[in-house]
Amino acid sequence: ELATLRGRVDALDAKVTKLDAQQFSTTTKLSCLAFFNVTGATAGNVQAQTNTGATVTRTAPNTTFSGLVWLTLNTSFTGKDSLITQLAVGNGNSPANQYVSDGFFNSTGVPFTDQSASAPTAPNAFVLRELSYTFPVFEKAVLAVGPRLNFYKYFDGNRFIYPWNSTFNSINSSLLNVSKRGAGAVFMTPLGNQFDFKVGYLSESYEFANTGSAANPSKGLFSGSNSLTAELGFKPSDAFKFRLIYSRSNIDSNGSPTIGGAGFLPGTFTGTSAQSDVFVANFDWLVSKGFGLFGRYGYGTANVNSGAGISLGRAIINTFQVGAAFPDLFKEGAQGMISFGMPFKFSGLLPIAGNGDGGTQYDLEISYVYPISKNISLVPSFYTIFSPNNFSSNPTIFVGNLQAVFSF
Repeated sequence: ELATLRGRVDALDAKVTKLDAQQFSTTTKLSCLAFFNVTGATAGNVQAQTNTGATVTRTAPNTTFSGLVWLTLNTSFTGKDSLITQLAVGNGNSPANQYVSDGFFNSTGVPFTDQSASAPTAPNAFVLRELSYTFPVFEKAVLAVGPRLNFYKYFDGNRFIYPWNSTFNSINSSLLNVSKRGAGAVFMTPLGNQFDFKVGYLSESYEFANTGSAANPSKGLFSGSNSLTAELGFKPSDAFKFRLIYSRSNIDSNGSPTIGGAGFLPGTFTGTSAQSDVFVANFDWLVSKGFGLFGRYGYGTANVNSGAGISLGRAIINTFQVGAAFPDLFKEGAQGMISFGMPFKFSGLLPIAGNGDGGTQYDLEISYVYPISKNISLVPSFYTIFSPNNFSSNPTIFVGNLQAVFSF
């Protein structure tokens, strides 16, 4: 028996030695998400607006096949902290982008993972998507700091919406946030057993093509585009959460007549900067094991300035989204989802390259996440866009997407 036990110990020692030699790191865990996207979009002649105010007709796109990879290194030095380094590479330019007005690139009808990780003009280039350090402060609070924090991780969350089953318009409120990735800090703390509070300051630091104001000496951490965001969460049970969000943004011109672009104020015809105030209410509710509801409403105002600091006008924007989710539909780990929303409705005197002819755009999204195995899922999605670009005369756009998701 002693000989048998000694043999088992020796075998275990050999396995431990092999693991020590082959493991990636004693402090760092490597994870990966890889996405294949086949996407097509169709419609008649769709009218759109340029950032000069001209009305143009968009041409029909071809079907695309693209890929995106997120490589994440999660390092912990104490067991309670986390240094996140995320690299990304992709080549997506979704067909629905062919139909939109200026300033709305990667918004309407675009699956969130059907994107280029870098500038669309420079696909297949590795970029630093996230670099942040999170650590405990005080007794229960947490502070995240870094030169590139991911806004989506901290604010306006939803238990039913993932990057691979939603579009850019539905992954969070379309009014949030001018700094999707930014340099700064986010403070998070519980307030008793049912409430939590988050507040964060982010200065724009996109991986996409722009001036990257936080790292640009001519803009810096406190000039250029930046935002201050606060969220109060209420969670009376594990099944329900309600959030109230406020965000104040300074939005810089991005080197053209467009202010904001993919941020809060898409495609204004004139102006050099803007200041916005946004209010968002958001909830998700797991009504039963196989059925959930979610929704959000957003209201925002923006004052646009000329180069001389003179106000050019005030824009008012409303948005909403409602939806239902069906966890474990047909299979454990699967999820069906249907969502209906109004991404942007403009009012006020300010000309916007998404105001159209005064119509109202609505988006209907249907998706189904089907896990083939622990590490592979298929996600078919179908989107219907009514009165696109807020032109009531525009035909309906139909978008189909089949996505394969690989994770480890």
